[in-house]
Amino acid sequence: EQAERKVSERTMWLGTRERWFQALVQNSTDVVTVIDQDGVISYQTPSVQRVLGHDPASMVGKKLDELMRPADAARLDEAIATAVAEPAGVQLLEFPLWHSDGRWRETETTVTSLVAEPHVRAIVLNTRDVSERRRLQNELMHQAYSDALTGLANRALFRTRTREVLDEATAAADPDSEWEV
Repeated sequence: EQAERKVSERTMWLGTRERWFQALVQNSTDVVTVIDQDGVISYQTPSVQRVLGHDPASMVGKKLDELMRPADAARLDEAIATAVAEPAGVQLLEFPLWHSDGRWRETETTVTSLVAEPHVRAIVLNTRDVSERRRLQNELMHQAYSDALTGLANRALFRTRTREVLDEATAAADPDSEWEV
């Protein structure tokens, strides 16, 4: 009877733990996508509805690259190939994804290879929308390099661009030169 009670308690604990993990994944602000070695989605968290406006069930069986520009899809394919070749490896990619509202969202995706993990045998993508962060960065860059009154380029931008051009010219002219600008 004590053995049955222990088995029952352990079963209840495991069920509670499973529901706990499920709640964490389903309510994450990040989009968790599980793909196979061909890039086909086998699992999609419900958060994809909030972040990108897509029904998670409709994405299963499709390739994520359907939401990407061709050049970015090629980068993702390279990351998948690397993930397959390097089990337990992690990579960080940034690319826009298509939102169901017809606009692109800037995203940051962590690609984690779990192909050697016997209970997963897949690649896990954790994606977050960084559109607002990018917008603020661009706004700050604009403010730093333009005159507040006229909106024209300011002295800081002139110095930065001049330094870049001079550095490029120096490197192109003689990479072994000791002349510094």
